[in-house]
Amino acid sequence: MKTYTHNKSIVLVLGLCSFIIGFHLHGSCTFGVQEYNEPMHNEFFSRANFSDLLNLSVTGTITITESGYYQVQGTLEVSAGHPDPIITIDADDVFVSLASGKLIGQGIVITGTHNNILIQGGSIMSSPLGIQVGNNCSNVCIDSMLITDTTGVMTCGIQVQADCSDVHILNSLVRDPSIAGIECSDSSNVIVKRSVVMNANSANNASGGGIIFNNMSNSLLHICTVNGAQQRGFLITGTSTLMYNEMHGCLSCDNTGVGFQVDARATCMADCSACRNTSHGFALYGPGASYASDNNSLIGCLSKFNGGAGYYAGSSAQDNVIDGCKALNNTTDGFYDVNSTGTNKYTNNTAGSNGSTPSTDNYTNVNDASYIASATPGGNINLDA
Repeated sequence: MKTYTHNKSIVLVLGLCSFIIGFHLHGSCTFGVQEYNEPMHNEFFSRANFSDLLNLSVTGTITITESGYYQVQGTLEVSAGHPDPIITIDADDVFVSLASGKLIGQGIVITGTHNNILIQGGSIMSSPLGIQVGNNCSNVCIDSMLITDTTGVMTCGIQVQADCSDVHILNSLVRDPSIAGIECSDSSNVIVKRSVVMNANSANNASGGGIIFNNMSNSLLHICTVNGAQQRGFLITGTSTLMYNEMHGCLSCDNTGVGFQVDARATCMADCSACRNTSHGFALYGPGASYASDNNSLIGCLSKFNGGAGYYAGSSAQDNVIDGCKALNNTTDGFYDVNSTGTNKYTNNTAGSNGSTPSTDNYTNVNDASYIASATPGGNINLDA
Protein backbone atom coordinates (compact mmCIF):
# COMPACT_ATOMS: atom_id res chain seq x y z
CA MET A 1 0.00 0.00 0.00
CA LYS A 2 1.29 3.46 -0.90
CA THR A 3 0.55 6.41 1.40
CA TYR A 4 0.65 9.90 -0.07
CA THR A 5 1.24 12.90 2.13
CA HIS A 6 1.08 16.42 0.76
CA ASN A 7 0.60 19.58 2.76
CA LYS A 8 0.50 22.49 0.31
CA SER A 9 -2.63 24.32 -0.82
CA ILE A 10 -4.34 24.32 -4.22
CA VAL A 11 -6.27 26.65 -6.43
CA LEU A 12 -8.90 24.85 -8.48
CA VAL A 13 -11.03 26.27 -11.28
CA LEU A 14 -13.10 23.61 -12.99
CA GLY A 15 -15.99 23.51 -15.37
CA LEU A 16 -18.60 20.80 -15.40
CA CYS A 17 -17.91 18.09 -17.94
CA SER A 18 -21.33 16.59 -18.46
CA PHE A 19 -21.77 13.45 -20.50
CA ILE A 20 -25.34 12.87 -19.35
CA ILE A 21 -27.81 14.87 -21.41
CA GLY A 22 -31.00 15.46 -19.48
CA PHE A 23 -34.16 17.44 -19.93
CA HIS A 24 -35.34 20.31 -17.76
CA LEU A 25 -38.97 20.86 -16.94
CA HIS A 26 -40.36 23.61 -14.75
CA GLY A 27 -42.36 22.77 -11.65
CA SER A 28 -42.85 24.19 -8.22
CA CYS A 29 -42.73 22.59 -4.80
CA THR A 30 -43.74 23.91 -1.45
CA PHE A 31 -40.77 22.75 0.62
CA GLY A 32 -37.47 24.38 1.44
CA VAL A 33 -34.79 22.59 -0.58
CA GLN A 34 -32.55 25.14 -2.27
CA GLU A 35 -31.72 24.99 -5.97
CA TYR A 36 -28.28 23.59 -6.71
CA ASN A 37 -25.48 26.13 -7.22
CA GLU A 38 -23.29 24.91 -10.12
CA PRO A 39 -19.94 26.36 -8.96
CA MET A 40 -20.16 24.77 -5.52
CA HIS A 41 -17.34 22.32 -6.09
CA ASN A 42 -15.05 25.14 -7.26
CA GLU A 43 -15.73 26.98 -4.02
CA PHE A 44 -14.49 24.00 -1.99
CA PHE A 45 -10.93 24.95 -2.82
CA SER A 46 -11.17 28.68 -3.49
CA ARG A 47 -9.41 29.52 -0.22
CA ALA A 48 -6.45 27.26 -0.93
CA ASN A 49 -3.29 27.84 -2.99
CA PHE A 50 -2.03 24.62 -4.58
CA SER A 51 0.54 24.93 -7.35
CA ASP A 52 1.47 21.31 -8.10
CA LEU A 53 -0.09 17.86 -8.29
CA LEU A 54 0.81 14.33 -7.37
CA ASN A 55 0.39 11.64 -9.99
CA LEU A 56 -1.14 8.37 -8.81
CA SER A 57 0.42 5.63 -10.90
CA VAL A 58 1.59 3.00 -8.43
CA THR A 59 0.56 -0.65 -8.35
CA GLY A 60 -1.71 -1.66 -5.49
CA THR A 61 -3.72 0.51 -3.13
CA ILE A 62 -3.28 4.15 -2.20
CA THR A 63 -4.12 6.07 0.97
CA ILE A 64 -4.22 9.86 0.78
CA THR A 65 -3.52 11.36 4.19
CA GLU A 66 -2.85 15.01 3.35
CA SER A 67 -4.71 17.66 1.40
CA GLY A 68 -3.72 17.99 -2.23
CA TYR A 69 -4.52 17.66 -5.93
CA TYR A 70 -4.05 14.06 -7.09
CA GLN A 71 -4.35 12.80 -10.65
CA VAL A 72 -4.71 9.16 -11.67
CA GLN A 73 -2.37 8.16 -14.48
CA GLY A 74 -3.86 5.54 -16.80
CA THR A 75 -5.34 2.40 -15.21
CA LEU A 76 -4.99 1.33 -11.58
CA GLU A 77 -6.05 -2.29 -11.02
CA VAL A 78 -6.18 -4.84 -8.24
CA SER A 79 -7.05 -8.51 -8.53
CA ALA A 80 -10.61 -9.75 -8.10
CA GLY A 81 -11.55 -10.16 -4.45
CA HIS A 82 -8.97 -7.69 -3.17
CA PRO A 83 -10.27 -6.52 0.24
CA ASP A 84 -9.26 -2.83 0.12
CA PRO A 85 -10.28 0.12 -2.06
CA ILE A 86 -7.73 1.26 -4.63
CA ILE A 87 -7.93 4.82 -3.31
CA THR A 88 -8.71 5.68 0.31
CA ILE A 89 -9.13 9.37 1.11
CA ASP A 90 -8.31 10.04 4.75
CA ALA A 91 -7.84 13.82 4.71
CA ASP A 92 -9.66 17.10 4.15
CA ASP A 93 -9.30 19.34 1.07
CA VAL A 94 -8.56 16.62 -1.48
CA PHE A 95 -9.20 16.70 -5.22
CA VAL A 96 -8.79 13.40 -7.08
CA SER A 97 -8.93 13.70 -10.85
CA LEU A 98 -9.16 10.43 -12.68
CA ALA A 99 -8.33 12.38 -15.87
CA SER A 100 -10.25 9.80 -17.95
CA GLY A 101 -8.29 7.04 -16.24
CA LYS A 102 -9.71 3.81 -14.79
CA LEU A 103 -9.87 1.95 -11.51
CA ILE A 104 -10.50 -1.79 -11.91
CA GLY A 105 -11.34 -4.31 -9.17
CA GLN A 106 -11.93 -1.82 -6.36
CA GLY A 107 -13.07 1.79 -6.07
CA ILE A 108 -12.73 4.86 -3.83
CA VAL A 109 -13.61 5.24 -0.15
CA ILE A 110 -13.72 8.52 1.76
CA THR A 111 -13.25 7.62 5.41
CA GLY A 112 -15.58 9.30 7.89
CA THR A 113 -15.57 12.89 9.12
CA HIS A 114 -13.75 14.57 6.22
CA ASN A 115 -14.60 17.78 4.39
CA ASN A 116 -14.03 19.38 1.01
CA ILE A 117 -13.50 16.36 -1.24
CA LEU A 118 -13.86 16.35 -5.03
CA ILE A 119 -13.68 13.19 -7.17
CA GLN A 120 -13.99 13.85 -10.89
CA GLY A 121 -13.78 12.55 -14.39
CA GLY A 122 -13.04 8.85 -14.93
CA SER A 123 -14.35 5.31 -14.60
CA ILE A 124 -14.51 2.54 -12.01
CA MET A 125 -15.09 -1.02 -13.19
CA SER A 126 -15.98 -4.29 -11.45
CA SER A 127 -15.66 -2.96 -7.91
CA PRO A 128 -17.88 -4.30 -5.08
CA LEU A 129 -18.59 -0.67 -4.21
CA GLY A 130 -17.78 2.12 -6.66
CA ILE A 131 -17.51 5.21 -4.42
CA GLN A 132 -18.38 5.30 -0.73
CA VAL A 133 -18.75 8.52 1.25
CA GLY A 134 -18.20 7.61 4.89
CA ASN A 135 -20.16 8.76 7.93
CA ASN A 136 -20.11 12.44 8.92
CA CYS A 137 -18.49 13.76 5.74
CA SER A 138 -19.43 17.17 4.34
CA ASN A 139 -18.81 19.25 1.24
CA VAL A 140 -18.20 16.29 -1.06
CA CYS A 141 -18.64 16.41 -4.83
CA ILE A 142 -18.60 13.40 -7.16
CA ASP A 143 -18.67 14.64 -10.75
CA SER A 144 -18.65 13.01 -14.20
CA MET A 145 -17.98 9.43 -13.12
CA LEU A 146 -18.74 6.24 -15.05
CA ILE A 147 -19.19 3.27 -12.70
CA THR A 148 -19.90 -0.11 -14.31
CA ASP A 149 -19.86 -3.78 -13.43
CA THR A 150 -19.07 -6.56 -15.89
CA THR A 151 -18.46 -9.36 -13.36
CA GLY A 152 -21.52 -9.25 -11.07
CA VAL A 153 -19.64 -8.13 -7.94
CA MET A 154 -20.86 -4.53 -7.54
CA THR A 155 -23.62 -4.08 -4.97
CA CYS A 156 -23.81 -0.27 -5.15
CA GLY A 157 -22.33 2.31 -7.49
CA ILE A 158 -22.28 5.37 -5.20
CA GLN A 159 -23.13 5.16 -1.51
CA VAL A 160 -23.53 8.05 0.96
CA GLN A 161 -23.50 6.85 4.55
CA ALA A 162 -25.08 8.37 7.66
CA ASP A 163 -24.85 11.93 8.97
CA CYS A 164 -23.30 13.42 5.84
CA SER A 165 -24.21 16.87 4.57
CA ASP A 166 -23.72 18.92 1.42
CA VAL A 167 -22.87 16.00 -0.84
CA HIS A 168 -23.32 16.53 -4.59
CA ILE A 169 -23.43 13.68 -7.13
CA LEU A 170 -23.36 15.16 -10.63
CA ASN A 171 -23.29 14.05 -14.27
CA SER A 172 -22.55 10.42 -13.42
CA LEU A 173 -23.62 7.05 -14.84
CA VAL A 174 -23.92 3.78 -12.89
CA ARG A 175 -24.56 0.52 -14.79
CA ASP A 176 -25.40 -3.01 -13.62
CA PRO A 177 -25.22 -2.83 -9.80
CA SER A 178 -26.73 -5.83 -8.01
CA ILE A 179 -28.67 -3.82 -5.38
CA ALA A 180 -28.67 -0.04 -5.94
CA GLY A 181 -27.14 2.42 -8.33
CA ILE A 182 -27.04 5.41 -5.96
CA GLU A 183 -27.98 5.00 -2.29
CA CYS A 184 -28.04 7.81 0.28
CA SER A 185 -29.03 7.21 3.91
CA ASP A 186 -29.65 9.25 7.06
CA SER A 187 -28.09 12.43 5.69
CA SER A 188 -29.13 15.95 4.70
CA ASN A 189 -28.59 18.50 1.95
CA VAL A 190 -27.61 15.87 -0.62
CA ILE A 191 -28.11 16.71 -4.30
CA VAL A 192 -28.09 14.14 -7.11
CA LYS A 193 -28.25 15.91 -10.44
CA ARG A 194 -28.11 14.90 -14.12
CA SER A 195 -27.20 11.32 -13.23
CA VAL A 196 -28.33 7.99 -14.68
CA VAL A 197 -28.67 4.46 -13.30
CA MET A 198 -29.15 1.58 -15.72
CA ASN A 199 -29.92 -2.09 -15.11
CA ALA A 200 -29.88 -2.25 -11.32
CA ASN A 201 -30.18 -6.04 -10.99
CA SER A 202 -31.93 -6.04 -7.62
CA ALA A 203 -34.60 -8.66 -8.34
CA ASN A 204 -33.66 -10.72 -5.27
CA ASN A 205 -33.28 -7.76 -2.90
CA ALA A 206 -36.54 -6.23 -1.71
CA SER A 207 -34.84 -3.01 -0.63
CA GLY A 208 -33.02 -2.50 -3.92
CA GLY A 209 -33.64 -0.07 -6.73
CA GLY A 210 -32.08 2.43 -9.07
CA ILE A 211 -31.80 5.49 -6.81
CA ILE A 212 -32.64 5.21 -3.09
CA PHE A 213 -33.10 7.94 -0.48
CA ASN A 214 -33.50 6.42 3.00
CA ASN A 215 -34.27 8.74 5.93
CA MET A 216 -32.95 11.72 4.02
CA SER A 217 -33.86 15.33 4.66
CA ASN A 218 -33.65 18.60 2.70
CA SER A 219 -32.27 16.73 -0.30
CA LEU A 220 -32.88 16.93 -4.04
CA LEU A 221 -33.00 14.63 -7.06
CA HIS A 222 -32.84 16.75 -10.22
CA ILE A 223 -33.03 15.58 -13.85
CA CYS A 224 -32.06 11.99 -13.01
CA THR A 225 -33.00 8.84 -14.94
CA VAL A 226 -33.41 5.21 -13.90
CA ASN A 227 -33.84 2.59 -16.62
CA GLY A 228 -34.04 -1.19 -16.45
CA ALA A 229 -34.00 -1.68 -12.66
CA GLN A 230 -35.29 -5.04 -11.44
CA GLN A 231 -37.09 -3.90 -8.25
CA ARG A 232 -38.16 -0.27 -8.70
CA GLY A 233 -36.80 2.89 -10.25
CA PHE A 234 -36.73 5.48 -7.44
CA LEU A 235 -37.37 4.74 -3.76
CA ILE A 236 -37.90 7.42 -1.10
CA THR A 237 -38.37 5.84 2.31
CA GLY A 238 -38.01 6.72 5.98
CA THR A 239 -39.65 7.18 9.36
CA SER A 240 -38.68 10.76 10.20
CA THR A 241 -41.42 13.36 10.58
CA LEU A 242 -39.13 16.08 9.18
CA MET A 243 -37.89 14.98 5.77
CA TYR A 244 -38.70 17.56 3.08
CA ASN A 245 -37.08 16.13 -0.04
CA GLU A 246 -37.71 17.15 -3.63
CA MET A 247 -37.52 15.49 -7.01
CA HIS A 248 -37.58 17.58 -10.20
CA GLY A 249 -37.68 16.46 -13.83
CA CYS A 250 -36.74 12.82 -13.18
CA LEU A 251 -37.54 9.90 -15.51
CA SER A 252 -38.22 6.29 -14.49
CA CYS A 253 -38.80 3.92 -17.40
CA ASP A 254 -38.71 0.23 -18.34
CA ASN A 255 -38.19 -0.91 -14.76
CA THR A 256 -39.49 -4.16 -13.26
CA GLY A 257 -41.75 -2.85 -10.51
CA VAL A 258 -42.83 0.66 -9.57
CA GLY A 259 -41.41 3.70 -11.32
CA PHE A 260 -41.42 6.05 -8.29
CA GLN A 261 -42.14 4.63 -4.82
CA VAL A 262 -42.60 6.92 -1.81
CA ASP A 263 -42.85 5.40 1.67
CA ALA A 264 -42.12 8.64 3.47
CA ARG A 265 -43.40 12.10 4.38
CA ALA A 266 -43.08 15.52 2.83
CA THR A 267 -41.63 14.62 -0.56
CA CYS A 268 -42.42 16.84 -3.52
CA MET A 269 -42.19 15.41 -7.03
CA ALA A 270 -42.52 17.95 -9.85
CA ASP A 271 -42.48 17.29 -13.59
CA CYS A 272 -41.38 13.67 -13.22
CA SER A 273 -42.30 10.97 -15.75
CA ALA A 274 -42.91 7.24 -15.36
CA CYS A 275 -43.34 5.07 -18.45
CA ARG A 276 -43.40 1.38 -19.34
CA ASN A 277 -42.75 0.14 -15.79
CA THR A 278 -44.26 -3.26 -15.03
CA SER A 279 -46.16 -2.01 -11.96
CA HIS A 280 -47.52 1.43 -10.99
CA GLY A 281 -45.97 4.57 -12.37
CA PHE A 282 -46.13 6.43 -9.02
CA ALA A 283 -46.94 4.70 -5.73
CA LEU A 284 -47.54 6.22 -2.30
CA TYR A 285 -47.47 3.04 -0.26
CA GLY A 286 -46.70 3.72 3.39
CA PRO A 287 -46.59 0.15 4.79
CA GLY A 288 -47.57 1.25 8.30
CA ALA A 289 -48.31 4.16 10.61
CA SER A 290 -44.62 4.90 11.21
CA TYR A 291 -43.98 4.85 7.47
CA ALA A 292 -47.14 6.62 6.41
CA SER A 293 -46.94 8.27 2.99
CA ASP A 294 -48.42 11.60 4.00
CA ASN A 295 -48.07 15.26 3.11
CA ASN A 296 -46.40 14.47 -0.19
CA SER A 297 -47.03 16.42 -3.39
CA LEU A 298 -47.06 15.24 -7.00
CA ILE A 299 -47.16 18.23 -9.32
CA GLY A 300 -47.27 18.18 -13.11
CA CYS A 301 -46.14 14.55 -13.43
CA LEU A 302 -46.82 12.13 -16.30
CA SER A 303 -47.55 8.40 -15.96
CA LYS A 304 -47.96 6.45 -19.20
CA PHE A 305 -47.99 2.84 -20.44
CA ASN A 306 -47.28 1.33 -17.00
CA GLY A 307 -48.38 -2.19 -16.03
CA GLY A 308 -50.35 -1.07 -12.96
CA ALA A 309 -52.03 2.21 -12.12
CA GLY A 310 -50.67 5.53 -13.21
CA TYR A 311 -50.88 6.84 -9.62
CA TYR A 312 -51.53 4.51 -6.68
CA ALA A 313 -52.27 5.63 -3.10
CA GLY A 314 -52.15 2.83 -0.53
CA SER A 315 -54.02 2.42 2.75
CA SER A 316 -51.47 4.48 4.74
CA ALA A 317 -51.31 7.30 2.19
CA GLN A 318 -53.07 10.34 3.65
CA ASP A 319 -53.10 14.12 3.13
CA ASN A 320 -51.19 13.98 -0.14
CA VAL A 321 -51.73 16.37 -3.05
CA ILE A 322 -51.82 15.15 -6.64
CA ASP A 323 -52.19 18.21 -8.87
CA GLY A 324 -51.87 18.81 -12.59
CA CYS A 325 -50.78 15.25 -13.35
CA LYS A 326 -51.58 13.05 -16.36
CA ALA A 327 -52.32 9.31 -16.51
CA LEU A 328 -52.55 7.79 -19.97
CA ASN A 329 -52.72 4.21 -21.27
CA ASN A 330 -51.91 2.49 -17.97
CA THR A 331 -53.01 -1.15 -17.59
CA THR A 332 -55.26 -0.96 -14.53
CA ASP A 333 -56.26 2.55 -13.42
CA GLY A 334 -55.30 6.12 -14.05
CA PHE A 335 -55.61 7.37 -10.46
CA TYR A 336 -56.33 4.69 -7.84
CA ASP A 337 -56.86 5.42 -4.15
CA VAL A 338 -57.39 2.49 -1.78
CA ASN A 339 -59.27 4.78 0.60
CA SER A 340 -62.56 5.78 -0.96
CA THR A 341 -63.16 8.27 1.85
CA GLY A 342 -59.52 9.25 2.35
CA THR A 343 -57.87 12.63 2.70
CA ASN A 344 -55.76 12.76 -0.45
CA LYS A 345 -56.47 15.72 -2.71
CA TYR A 346 -56.74 15.29 -6.49
CA THR A 347 -57.00 18.49 -8.54
CA ASN A 348 -56.47 19.58 -12.15
CA ASN A 349 -55.49 16.09 -13.32
CA THR A 350 -56.13 14.45 -16.70
CA ALA A 351 -56.73 10.74 -17.35
CA GLY A 352 -57.45 8.80 -20.52
CA SER A 353 -57.40 5.26 -21.91
CA ASN A 354 -56.57 3.60 -18.58
CA GLY A 355 -57.79 0.12 -17.58
CA SER A 356 -60.27 -2.13 -19.34
CA THR A 357 -63.12 0.36 -18.91
CA PRO A 358 -61.53 3.80 -19.15
CA SER A 359 -64.69 5.74 -18.37
CA THR A 360 -64.61 4.33 -14.83
CA ASP A 361 -61.00 3.13 -14.53
CA ASN A 362 -59.47 6.54 -15.19
CA TYR A 363 -60.36 7.53 -11.60
CA THR A 364 -61.03 4.95 -8.85
CA ASN A 365 -61.95 6.09 -5.34
CA VAL A 366 -60.85 9.65 -5.98
CA ASN A 367 -62.26 11.09 -2.81
CA ASP A 368 -64.49 13.91 -4.09
CA ALA A 369 -66.65 13.08 -7.09
CA SER A 370 -67.33 16.77 -7.76
CA TYR A 371 -63.76 17.12 -8.97
CA ILE A 372 -64.28 14.76 -11.89
CA ALA A 373 -65.45 17.33 -14.40
CA SER A 374 -63.38 19.54 -16.62
CA ALA A 375 -65.72 22.48 -16.04
CA THR A 376 -65.30 22.37 -12.25
CA PRO A 377 -62.62 24.71 -10.88
CA GLY A 378 -59.75 22.49 -9.87
CA GLY A 379 -61.55 19.63 -11.55
CA ASN A 380 -59.99 16.47 -12.96
CA ILE A 381 -60.56 15.72 -16.63
CA ASN A 382 -61.79 12.28 -17.67
CA LEU A 383 -61.04 12.01 -21.37
CA ASP A 384 -63.30 8.96 -21.70
CA ALA A 385 -66.31 10.17 -19.72
